[in-house]
Amino acid sequence: MVRVDSAVAYCHSYLICYSMDVNTNVPLVEKEEISVPSFSKQSLDNLSTCDIRLQKLFLSVVKEMDCTILCGYRNEEDQERAFQKGLSKVHFPHSKHNTFPSVAVDVVPYPIDWNDRQRFVDLYHAARRHAIVMRIRIRWGADWDMDGNYWEREGWEVDGPHFELAPDMLKLN
Repeated sequence: MVRVDSAVAYCHSYLICYSMDVNTNVPLVEKEEISVPSFSKQSLDNLSTCDIRLQKLFLSVVKEMDCTILCGYRNEEDQERAFQKGLSKVHFPHSKHNTFPSVAVDVVPYPIDWNDRQRFVDLYHAARRHAIVMRIRIRWGADWDMDGNYWEREGWEVDGPHFELAPDMLKLN
């Protein structure tokens, strides 16, 4: 009788699946490589400036849905530049991006298509699923009041890339 175990191994950014005869260690099928998304060095650098809960959350999310980290912490110069460009409504130090570590992060689906709102919604749903499992409450910039109605506000008030720890999570620091 041959006993078969399936194995899964993570190697860099690939998931390798194969079956082995556990008695002889002989592969029974050819291995199959499935690409698993991972962050670029720049995204990892940006994410490293965030609260550890946001780091853990998006390191988990990227395995499900490819995304890129645009911004974590913003110093005064970066925040004022974001304000001048209309990317932020507030001056330094009034953004959630201005604490260190940052309690906010800007994340977009990769490859980036600013016109595909559904992919932003999909990213939010993936982040929310992972956050629930990790017991982290998040607020998304396209649903500021957290009522489940997305994109209901106008202009700067809709910030699809923005995720932050929900206000009640900030008390746990």
